[in-house]
Amino acid sequence: MGFVSLAVGQDEAGSQLLDAALDLYQQVGDKVGQANIYSRRAMMLLQANNPEAAEPFLGKAVNIGNQIDANHPTIRGWSDALLQLRAELAGGA
Repeated sequence: MGFVSLAVGQDEAGSQLLDAALDLYQQVGDKVGQANIYSRRAMMLLQANNPEAAEPFLGKAVNIGNQIDANHPTIRGWSDALLQLRAELAGGA
């Protein structure tokens, strides 16, 4: 699908593009693509200061990534970010 750059304030358009890409990745069974979409959605929500909404997307990225290769550096990074996010949410930060 390629990288899509969006200007600040275009979150809705970005979400729609990501939803369309996720649908395609699901149709063809591309787990890596799905994990990347979930991760990107989480990062968009974190940048928008919405960690509660980001957590399930990052969780899905980690779950799918672990099915592929739990030792891959990207997956480990997502896992670390998820643990940190959950700790912050639990602490009310």
